[in-house]
Amino acid sequence: MNVDTEPLSSQDNIEDSIMTGAEENVNCTCDFINQTFESSDAAYNLYVRYVRCLGFGIYKGDTARGKDGTQRRRRFFCIKKGKRAEKYISSLSRKREYRTLTRTGCEAMLAVYLDTKTLTWRVKKLVEKHNHDLVPQCLVHLIPNHRGLTEPQKAQANTMHDHGLPTSKIMGLMVSQAGGYANVGFTKKDLDNHFQRTRRAKFIGGDSNATTSYLLGKADVDPMAMARYSSNCWMPLIIFCS
Repeated sequence: MNVDTEPLSSQDNIEDSIMTGAEENVNCTCDFINQTFESSDAAYNLYVRYVRCLGFGIYKGDTARGKDGTQRRRRFFCIKKGKRAEKYISSLSRKREYRTLTRTGCEAMLAVYLDTKTLTWRVKKLVEKHNHDLVPQCLVHLIPNHRGLTEPQKAQANTMHDHGLPTSKIMGLMVSQAGGYANVGFTKKDLDNHFQRTRRAKFIGGDSNATTSYLLGKADVDPMAMARYSSNCWMPLIIFCS
């Protein structure tokens, strides 16, 4: 569906419609066609909120660029787009069981393009029809597209973790504060991944990095010195000098 007319509704109206639908626990019906955005990321963020109300997830698809290298078109697809290749299903030499099929070839998508005259992004095509059942609102928070810790949640979790609370206790407390798993916005696995990324960041830029840099520098200056170390994040740092 090509766009040749002026916007029918403002972005604020769409956001209000999404919020109203979410609060009333009903499907959101927003008019994306002819809507304008400041960037493709702004269109993606609003589309994420829209599909959450409907009960499915999306991912960023292909990009078309102009001769100058700038983005001219961006498409966002349903997470069930595409199908598993037949060779992976009909193989007779496979030893392990097949994973559950999760993609159904769904064609639901949103395409936006850059209007070079106004330097704004417009909706070019919106396909809303799905060939699969949508996720009920009580389970939509489990879709990866709609999960993640906010910055305040990260700060609170880091504080409790630094004081020795285990991840399970931190998760239980934050779920209680939010009023249930459906409202907290993330899972225990997301919390574990956050703590792991935090540990890796400290390792890269912390005291261990300074120590290894110092010893390697000493080895470069003194031909009789040698330094080796292990950077495995699950093992303690081991340094040998001679």
